[in-house]
Amino acid sequence: MWRCVNCLEEKGSDCTSQTILEEDLQSGVTRAINRIIAGRDGFISVLAKNIETVLGTEFDMDAGEIDAKLSTLQDEILQLASSKSDYDCLAAEIHRLRSIKQETQEHNAQRQTKRQRVIEMTKFLDSQSGMMTEYDDKLTRQLVERITLFEDRLSVTFKSGVEIEV
Repeated sequence: MWRCVNCLEEKGSDCTSQTILEEDLQSGVTRAINRIIAGRDGFISVLAKNIETVLGTEFDMDAGEIDAKLSTLQDEILQLASSKSDYDCLAAEIHRLRSIKQETQEHNAQRQTKRQRVIEMTKFLDSQSGMMTEYDDKLTRQLVERITLFEDRLSVTFKSGVEIEV
């Protein structure tokens, strides 16, 4: 049986979240995966379109320009420091550019992770010859990012971004 973590960790919690039998949860996940398998042609085209439009590498940010500007500013700050001039403004700009570079690298890494998840989902769908007849924990961990339990349904969110309600 699966329960809300607050009910388990906080004794006397007023949590009103639903509980669900593991068999029911597994059945719901299997049905969600089977819906994707049944509609694989549509899902594959949607996933391919997502890769091209939203996750295409042409939309990744270029850190090279930031590196070039940082290099120039670092040269300037060294000159100012050696002449004992005030370089606080340059130091602040270098700090700002380093933050932007870090954000850019994180942004690009997140986009690459999403691209990889979409590719994995596409490979899975291409490899399936029929519907799943029983729950597969390993496959679920590979494909599913989150399962949300509502009073009358489950929402299964796949790592590729696709969401199925059962």
